[in-house]
Amino acid sequence: MLDETLGLITKVSELARKSNSSIEIILVSDVYMEYEKVALPEVQNTYYLPIDSTLKSNYVHIAKMISVIEAKKKPNLIILPSNDFGRVVAPYLSVLTNGGITTDCTEIDILSDGTFLQKRPTFGGKMIATIRTIREPAIATVRPGIYKKKMDGCIFTKSPGELIKVFMKNELKLISRKNIKKGFLSADQEVMFSGGKGLGSKENFNRMVNIAHKLGVMVGASRGCVAAGYAPYQYQIGQTGRIVRPKLYVAFGISGMPQHICGMSKSDMVISVNTDTKAYIKQISDYFINVDANEVLSELSQII
Repeated sequence: MLDETLGLITKVSELARKSNSSIEIILVSDVYMEYEKVALPEVQNTYYLPIDSTLKSNYVHIAKMISVIEAKKKPNLIILPSNDFGRVVAPYLSVLTNGGITTDCTEIDILSDGTFLQKRPTFGGKMIATIRTIREPAIATVRPGIYKKKMDGCIFTKSPGELIKVFMKNELKLISRKNIKKGFLSADQEVMFSGGKGLGSKENFNRMVNIAHKLGVMVGASRGCVAAGYAPYQYQIGQTGRIVRPKLYVAFGISGMPQHICGMSKSDMVISVNTDTKAYIKQISDYFINVDANEVLSELSQII
């Protein structure tokens, strides 16, 4: 991993020398880095972004933190690794900075007028596309292993140089975690996640189940969800299923037919996530979130 990081830094250093400019490095980690600064003359500053060690990477939060640095330093080019981290952060960063973006690059170069060229495979790898980015910052993700560390002695060191720690209030925080047995739990559980036919597939329902298990909350489903084959009958909530009374009932993609409402109407608080503003469940919800339930589940899966 360190060699891949140094490979990217090697390439950026070459571009910096070619354009007679400096570079900044951003280190993202859930633990304090043993290394603080890269021993290269082109490196001006190193930014350290600490991540809450109790959470997996909150990519939206990281993108916002990087955008704060971008707003201050106004870079021409931002390069990220084309891994799970870079592939998610780069699009968010493009929106936040209004920058041009090219993903999965195999080569990056700079022209005499200062614009950047990115090469990437296209048409299933049968051709190589050359993309000229005219909107700054140019944002690129680079495939792992494309650039190798070329110089000797280029290591992360505690050499003199400014190390800037960037802190930004996290919008999401893990309060507690507990292990539970899988499956349907008791009817008086404190929190319940329940999925409807609006989730669209068995895979999406299973993602909700996995999130619920990690958070230690109960799982349920609407009759439509069960009928569609997304969930087993043991999860069905309603007049023809189980009656539940959790302190918090979160409905993902549930329209709220009367037979379902009969099974969860005694919940202390109801939060509904649904794209249909006319869904009946909205009438009994304390909070109604008008977005795709799968988008919310995707966000949750990144932080737990």
